[in-house]
Amino acid sequence: MQIETWEITDDYGKLLKVENLFWTFENQVEMLGACHFIFENGDVYHEVLTEFDEITSNSELQDQFDVTKDVSAELPWSVAIGKSVLWIWKLTNQQGYHDAIQYSFSGPEARDVILQLMVEASQIRVLEPLGFEVRI
Repeated sequence: MQIETWEITDDYGKLLKVENLFWTFENQVEMLGACHFIFENGDVYHEVLTEFDEITSNSELQDQFDVTKDVSAELPWSVAIGKSVLWIWKLTNQQGYHDAIQYSFSGPEARDVILQLMVEASQIRVLEPLGFEVRI
């Protein structure tokens, strides 16, 4: 079932755990096909739709994966754990495909954490946009 971004920001609470889900191929290459966010009050699966290289936001998985890895203690996720979601942006490319989602996590510390999940070549790339403020 699809989850709206406002539900995550309003109802889900703090991020507790992040799992990466991979497809594995014959030559042992792993492709990141989904990220599972476990919040205080709900789970979100961001999954690749391979036909159009788009990303979903669902309450359950749509596909089968070979490997699940807890990445909560790894960068960049370790700095988002324990924080709530302040903002979420759905990103659309010039061809009209919804191929990325960006989170802003906020906590008691002064620094917010912005992380982006972008689908490229039928797999998810996790990016941390540089937080430089440009003054004009």
